[in-house]
Amino acid sequence: MTKPLATRGRTIHWVTLLAAVAPFIAQEFGADHLGLLRQSLRIGLWTAFLLSLPMMGFVVSA
Repeated sequence: MTKPLATRGRTIHWVTLLAAVAPFIAQEFGADHLGLLRQSLRIGLWTAFLLSLPMMGFVVSA
């Protein structure tokens, strides 16, 4: 039972890292800075992709 709880803790930590990208995207959208918006969105998507790879390993091994 300890292993799934540890996996959930890591998942919550990674989700907070990805949630930090949303305010940047919203601010750039509101300021009509489309170049910066695309850059932040691209960084957020790459971060989500790269963080999902080790997370899949944790979920499969649990």
